[in-house]
Amino acid sequence: MKRFCILLIAAVLAGCTTTSEVGRPINQVSVAQIEKGKTTKEDIFLAFGQPYSTMSDSEGRETWLYMYGQSSYSMFNPASMESTGSSLTVVMKNGVVESYATAGTVLPETKVTTQ
Repeated sequence: MKRFCILLIAAVLAGCTTTSEVGRPINQVSVAQIEKGKTTKEDIFLAFGQPYSTMSDSEGRETWLYMYGQSSYSMFNPASMESTGSSLTVVMKNGVVESYATAGTVLPETKVTTQ
């Protein structure tokens, strides 16, 4: 009976972990397909979907920002909080990628699909 109670308590505590996500994962497979001077605005949209934000400058450049974040923690141990995040910034001019940069943890091998 004691063993059963310990297992029951462990199962309940394990179920009290909260995970939250913001955005869509940014992955190495899709990022590796971006080619400066060749990849189009439409290609970026098909690969990554709607950007988190967009900006335009006076020289006709358009910047798209993609962000992803995930965090999880146990309600019984707030010190156990773990988080990861990544971003992708794509600068385009005349509908073609001029430059791009990633930051944070870009996920390997996962293919993101648009819906």
